[in-house]
Amino acid sequence: MLICEDVMILLAEPRGMIENWDARRQWSLTAGALCDLEELGAIAIEGKQVRVLSEQATGHAALETILTRIVDRRDRKLPSILRDSAACPLEDIIEGLSARGVLELKSKSRFGLLPSRYTVTDSTVENNLRAAMTNTLHGRGNRHHLSVLAIINSVEVVHQALKHEAAGVKDREISALLEDVKDSSTMMSALRSSTRGIGSALPAIAGGM
Repeated sequence: MLICEDVMILLAEPRGMIENWDARRQWSLTAGALCDLEELGAIAIEGKQVRVLSEQATGHAALETILTRIVDRRDRKLPSILRDSAACPLEDIIEGLSARGVLELKSKSRFGLLPSRYTVTDSTVENNLRAAMTNTLHGRGNRHHLSVLAIINSVEVVHQALKHEAAGVKDREISALLEDVKDSSTMMSALRSSTRGIGSALPAIAGGM
């Protein structure tokens, strides 16, 4: 599974009284896809700049969408890419997960008032992911799931998306966990830039919806 796919599974169904769930989900998916591209060596995130290292096919429609968009852009600043709705590979992620029997659309957003809802149809995939996230929240996560955690933490939905898994885990403990690992690799450095970009972009995005 891609990082962006795992993020989609966790954010498929809006949970709790969270404003602008669609916006949070969209920018989380973009950040996840950027992390996937960085891990594949297709891009490098250097500060607030995204540099394309390779335009070769990735084998994933979702990653092709965002990579093509980045290549076509003159402005490759990270916050700008996160704000670019054309860069978000939401539809490709949904199509890919649906084709594998993992996810299906439940209801589309109506007039921007209610967020789109998706149903996870493969409980095994979701249960395995949630078990991995439980391990991650208790300091036993790998780089992939730490990236997922960092992304959903950055848009402040950890306790909604991981209601049971994060029960009893305080926000400061999650922040400390991510602080310990974020600089352990190039990917974590890129993720840190991505999550900062989401944090700064979200208020502007929410206000424009």
